[in-house]
Amino acid sequence: MVVGTRPGGRRVDLEAHARVRRGVLAGLAALSVWGPSGPADAATWSQTAAKLVHARDASPGRQFYVSPDGDDGNSGTSPDHAWRTLARVNAADLLPGDHVHLRGTATFAEPLAPYAGISGTSRSPIVFDSYGRGTATLRGGIYLNSVSDLAFTRLAVRATRGKGVFSSAAGSGAKRIILRDVTISDTPLAAVSSNNRRDADWLIDGVRISRTGDSGIYFVGSGLTVRRSTILDTGLDAGIPYPRHGIYAKGADVTVTRNLIARFSTSGVSLRRESGRVSENRIAGGRKGVSFDDEATAAGTTSIVRNSISAVSDSGIAVASARSERFLLAGNTVVGAGRFGVYLGRVHGVAITDNVVGVTRTATAVLGVRPPARRYFEHDNRWHGAPVNGFVWNGSPGTFARYRRASGQGRSDLVADRARRP
Repeated sequence: MVVGTRPGGRRVDLEAHARVRRGVLAGLAALSVWGPSGPADAATWSQTAAKLVHARDASPGRQFYVSPDGDDGNSGTSPDHAWRTLARVNAADLLPGDHVHLRGTATFAEPLAPYAGISGTSRSPIVFDSYGRGTATLRGGIYLNSVSDLAFTRLAVRATRGKGVFSSAAGSGAKRIILRDVTISDTPLAAVSSNNRRDADWLIDGVRISRTGDSGIYFVGSGLTVRRSTILDTGLDAGIPYPRHGIYAKGADVTVTRNLIARFSTSGVSLRRESGRVSENRIAGGRKGVSFDDEATAAGTTSIVRNSISAVSDSGIAVASARSERFLLAGNTVVGAGRFGVYLGRVHGVAITDNVVGVTRTATAVLGVRPPARRYFEHDNRWHGAPVNGFVWNGSPGTFARYRRASGQGRSDLVADRARRP
């Protein structure tokens, strides 16, 4: 084993990492989705997101300050001449590059609701943050209506009613919104809620979400990215009559990467539309780790890669029937799935490679698959804890040997019985 070290001191098995990467790219090539060099759009988005996060260097703009000790009749341009209320902020005609600083440790009861129609630019967003020691706390949440290129950082949201950060279902949508280093907790409904299909390109980076009545993140727009965030104890209100998830992404082109998602009600990550990317997350403690329920409106490829999924009562990865979507499942580790390690309904095409999948002693199967409409590739996986008939092909349980004969797949798979653990 060749061991390397990532930034932050994390040790990495470089040979295993390279093997998984080769499997990912081979799977994508097999599905005829991306070329051998990998997805260019992911790199493009990373560059765009970096520009948004660091865009304050592009245009310093004006500086405004808000403090409970201030006065809305002040200029707001220094801590000694601060505004007093968020109502004054909400009425301000803010321009690209402007910064609004809320006094650290102060609590504001009213919502932060930037004036509808205001907009920064991709290089000079309008930034809202805290100044001085500590972070400002928003009890009324953050409300977004027909705005774009806004960034929120170093803030705490503890909404006493409804949602934490939420968009209007009406209007032109909220576009290119950044939440970075924000804590959102104890919300009766969702911590983050996008309610407008015109919402687009939100970046949730390093955000801490905990103790929500509904899903941690609910997003109906497109282009959502959630990375390096912690999402714990979501969907706590059993009186809500529909499923509640860690991340509930109803829009297309979603990226969920390098997050900790734990103690959720239904799914850690629930996808509904095409072209999602779920990678390098730690997901534990709910019914399903990653799930897909088909609401896709166009053909795409959803990749579920290098995730660690454990302690789920139903399935590690569960994909319902998808008429046009293709799937790549590679390099994932599933431990302690209560029903299926991996389950796939009838999909357009799928590649399953280099996964380690283990189930509990009472589980139905390690793998359940309906034959895809087009292509099916499954090889180089390790299956642990399988019952005697622990492979379900086209609804028929059977042994691994029977599954191989029926599917023509399973090359270089390794299968262990219930007595062994991954």
